[in-house]
Amino acid sequence: MGVFAYYDTDTESVVYHVVPSPESAPSTLHSETESMSSRSTIESDDLPGYFSVHHERQYAASHSVVRWFPLDNIRRYVVQYFASNYVFGGDYIGPVADALAPVDGRRRQALELGTKAGTWIQAMATQFPHVQFRTLDVAPVTAHVPRQNIAFEVYDFTSGILLEDGSQDAVFLNIVLDMVKDYRTLFREAHRVLRPGGLIYVNDYSPGIWDPNNRSEFPRYTNPRGCYLHDLIRQFLRSVGMEPDTCDKLPGWLAAESDFWDNGQKGFEQVELVPYGDVYAGDMWLAERYWTNGR
Repeated sequence: MGVFAYYDTDTESVVYHVVPSPESAPSTLHSETESMSSRSTIESDDLPGYFSVHHERQYAASHSVVRWFPLDNIRRYVVQYFASNYVFGGDYIGPVADALAPVDGRRRQALELGTKAGTWIQAMATQFPHVQFRTLDVAPVTAHVPRQNIAFEVYDFTSGILLEDGSQDAVFLNIVLDMVKDYRTLFREAHRVLRPGGLIYVNDYSPGIWDPNNRSEFPRYTNPRGCYLHDLIRQFLRSVGMEPDTCDKLPGWLAAESDFWDNGQKGFEQVELVPYGDVYAGDMWLAERYWTNGR
């Protein structure tokens, strides 16, 4: 069991976040590997099949998943969630509440790609109890506390999302850049499962270093060692199939006239970009949130 303390500005007190261990909380992780209807509970004996060990750290076993960060650092996922929540002032910005507002005659459906510790999806399910959430991850990183309106599933979604076309009102991509080789194909899959007029929401980061007074320039004279490290990181990312400039290129990709789209897909009517720098000027690792309204 992991217990992490952080200062909550709303209550002006220290709050403790508890991540249950597999022994203390039942798992609701599911795997869909053969069809859209096949579902089975992951038992403890099945866990080794989802991981490969490198330098005594656990990575996703699937060869189509980028092996950049290890999956076994739960603390990093939790701190990442709280840092993002603090910077943006909540679990989301933009028209998320409108996209998930109740409708007559059916229940809203929302999909998250990148469960990790499950902190974000638990918070969203509490705020929107009328929405049925589904969250996917490439490996069962930790056990999750059961919640009636969340379905936890585990399979290699980077190779395809096992959901029907037009089945989701909103799709959330939460820090998946560090595991996806072909971001363009994954985004097309997210678009495929999105209902007409639905919302795709991206929360990701661009690995880089910037001059604090001018984000368009690298500080090669004031921070040459940092820039050298930055160049090595970008070289490594490209060597494993990643595109480190994904966040910068995404708005152009998503435009309706872009060659990004195929198979009759039409792109998006509205694309909004909110970089961390516009919210918190001192951030040196630029993370960005997008929301897009599907056509």
